[in-house]
Amino acid sequence: MTISTLRTSRRAFLAGAGLVIGFTVMPKAFARMALPDELAGGSAELPSLNAFVKIGTDNVVTVISKHLEWGQGIYSGLAALVAEELDADWKQMDAVHSPADDQIYANLLLADRGILYQGTYGSSGMFNSYKQYRTAGATARAMLVAAAAEDWGV
Repeated sequence: MTISTLRTSRRAFLAGAGLVIGFTVMPKAFARMALPDELAGGSAELPSLNAFVKIGTDNVVTVISKHLEWGQGIYSGLAALVAEELDADWKQMDAVHSPADDQIYANLLLADRGILYQGTYGSSGMFNSYKQYRTAGATARAMLVAAAAEDWGV
């Protein structure tokens, strides 16, 4: 079958478009309900160092990605930025998608224009979040160093 021989009906086309629209207008409340407790608000096992980094008692560093992984490697890229700042072993790193929250996880390219929208488009993930995730990793490291210094009395 080639593209020139592919025939479709108006009904089949509209049914496909309805399916896409149905998924895009799903309220964020439903998405929040599907989140594990540790991502929805943190837990004793995964204390939140900031909105983008959580470190578990098993030393697994979880990077909360505000961008969807569409095969462009954003989970690996953002985790690598945080790992570099924390001087963490790559084997310790994990990445998950963020909760639905336009205030915290807004796309910075749109936020600069006053539009708070959590979305991934183009190939803007690394460009959009490079500085933000480097800062999140560095902040998490500073918090860990300060906590260790206090604990050790130095």
